[in-house]
Amino acid sequence: MDILSVAAVAAPFVAKGAEALAKTAGEKIGGVVGDLCQSVADKFKGDSFAEQTLAGAQEKPDSKARQGALQSVLAEKMEEDLDFAKTVQKLIEADRSLS
Repeated sequence: MDILSVAAVAAPFVAKGAEALAKTAGEKIGGVVGDLCQSVADKFKGDSFAEQTLAGAQEKPDSKARQGALQSVLAEKMEEDLDFAKTVQKLIEADRSLS
């Protein structure tokens, strides 16, 4: 899966957050998404634009525009750090295997 595809899959999960998904999808999936959210938050730390984009997406998680902005920043961070990209991809694959 390419970086843009991974970012497209991850953005809605990150926007909605682990707590909301745990309530609807169960603890195992919520735990994986929680790890994803934490990894993204850690990666965005110190980058005010990325942090604001994440906060905006989490404020209105169903907003396609905010998810799109988050997707763009997430893809940029993954292109800069391939280890981070691998981590995100592994978490997405883990979530899919639990579904």
